[in-house]
Amino acid sequence: MPPTTIKYRGARRKPAAALATAPGAAAPAARSAPAAEATTVSLDDDDSNRLRAQTLLDETGAKLTSINRSQLTPENAAAYDQARGLVDAGRNAMREQDYLAAAGLAEKASVISRQLATRSPIR
Repeated sequence: MPPTTIKYRGARRKPAAALATAPGAAAPAARSAPAAEATTVSLDDDDSNRLRAQTLLDETGAKLTSINRSQLTPENAAAYDQARGLVDAGRNAMREQDYLAAAGLAEKASVISRQLATRSPIR
């Protein structure tokens, strides 16, 4: 599988010195803004990100499934919903083959679900 390429585009900002004019001086002539540059990021470790993301998503999904949300306090129910949303977003990223994003989302969901498992008081 070839490395994934991600392009970021963003406008450059003018330095503050270029925007300021001395009192009594004429305003600088308008110049066209430089063209936006594209930054390319290649991810050579897609396989490890894919495997890590899939493992964490499966483990976290199973952990959340074992929790009865209706018995959680409102605070813990909100944490449960957040973790569930991150798992869902991670699975969407996996479908789009964005393994780096999926791994990051899965890691966050895993941390929240671990915290929830250790503190889950019931109403």
